[in-house]
Amino acid sequence: MRRGCLFLKRGSGQMGQIRFHTSYVNDAEQHRLRRCYMVGMEGIAWERELRISEKMLVVGRSTHESGKLFVPWLRADGVEVILATSNLREQEVAYHLEVELARGTLNRLRNYLSDREQFFELSSAYETLLNQTHQCFLNAVLSTDDPETSQRHAADSIETALKLIELVLLEDAGHAVEARYQAGGVKPLIGIEMPVVPQSEQSQQQIDETFNTVTIPFNWRTLSPDTDKFNFNEIDGPLNWALHHDKKIIAGPLVRLTDDSIPEWMYLWESDFTAFQNYLMSYVSEVIRRYKDRVHVWHCAAGLNSTTGLRFSEEQVVRIAVDVVEAIRRIDVNTPIVMSFDMPWGGYAADRRTDLSPLQFAEALVRGDIGLNGIGLELNFGDGHNECGLYDGLAINALMNRWSQLQLPLVLSVATESSHLPAEELGGSADSVGAGLGSKEVANLLMVLASQGATQAILWNQLNDTSERRAGLYTVDGHPKSMINDIQRLCKEQLGI
Repeated sequence: MRRGCLFLKRGSGQMGQIRFHTSYVNDAEQHRLRRCYMVGMEGIAWERELRISEKMLVVGRSTHESGKLFVPWLRADGVEVILATSNLREQEVAYHLEVELARGTLNRLRNYLSDREQFFELSSAYETLLNQTHQCFLNAVLSTDDPETSQRHAADSIETALKLIELVLLEDAGHAVEARYQAGGVKPLIGIEMPVVPQSEQSQQQIDETFNTVTIPFNWRTLSPDTDKFNFNEIDGPLNWALHHDKKIIAGPLVRLTDDSIPEWMYLWESDFTAFQNYLMSYVSEVIRRYKDRVHVWHCAAGLNSTTGLRFSEEQVVRIAVDVVEAIRRIDVNTPIVMSFDMPWGGYAADRRTDLSPLQFAEALVRGDIGLNGIGLELNFGDGHNECGLYDGLAINALMNRWSQLQLPLVLSVATESSHLPAEELGGSADSVGAGLGSKEVANLLMVLASQGATQAILWNQLNDTSERRAGLYTVDGHPKSMINDIQRLCKEQLGI
């Protein structure tokens, strides 16, 4: 049965078009394809119009510039990863999507290995994988007249390249951590977000032995259910536990502009920005006065670059960011302040108009010298609201390099769903979670992140699974998952924490 066309319109005006042949034909594949986006030389996602029909993708943009297409790719093991093409220009002949994704992945790998060979020789095993990747890609290019064969070879090239990327990046991460420690560099903080103290003494002991840092989230909505009235009972429990166990404490984020973080009564002031500012500053000031000298870092705000539960302009949101930092500094002049940014690749800009990429938003604040001591990146990998797709190690490396140019320490807040858990880890369900990362692959990801020179802290931001997201270190009913054991081994054996 022939499928109809699907239009997803973003923006307006005369469109420049780039067309792709593709094997993304069923509903699940088309769902992934709808999340693709293109970026230009500045790395900002363009608003776009997508037209998806049987075995054809047309990407329309209000520009005729060349750009890279980012597309969710389903690995052979069922894990979804975001891949990118090389820079593509408009042309009459349609591109072959899978071939271009293989080309883009191979080009990034070759460029990395070219830089790497100044320091390390590629092992024979890695050379074999690289040759396989090249040969599969060549076969894909030479067989485009037979789309199914070409797509199969392209997929083989991508799979082999991703395997080699993971092996090389993990090996290089070990070298980087060793060099960092030999040069006298500080060990990164490894933390867990703890909204409540686990009931199990065994879990408390496990957390105490694994993490040197605890981050305690503040939710304005629950802490201030009525106008200018506050109840901090839910904060005091985990904070006192962390103090008792001699942990570094990161307090926050204090502010998120999301529907589940803004008090219901604040929507009465949605059209009065000045009133909103005043109430927000009252809340922040109350927090700082109460917990000053009891925390080690203020995480002042998160996700202001991408989300707002109120209809504020980008300029007003930047003003809020400045106000929050200034409110903290009026009371506490010493404790370091960090502000974090979510979906740092900025793909969300393809779905709504925005003038600033996440990096540009952060750069504006840093250049304004408002008093930030660190930058946070929220790496919530997934396809849910305010999550970013999982990228491969080379893309993560490139992201970290770009953000490190701000010359501030990076605090990384990380979570991703784990997969294929045994039934006992699912609270008795016989089904696996689905296609998330395995626990050892999660530990490898954290190792790559910890190896970056700018990384000062890595914080796992979900303690327990929920019905909506199984990214916790413990199940819904509090049973430990294998992931925490692998993180503990990483900390002790590879990071020396």
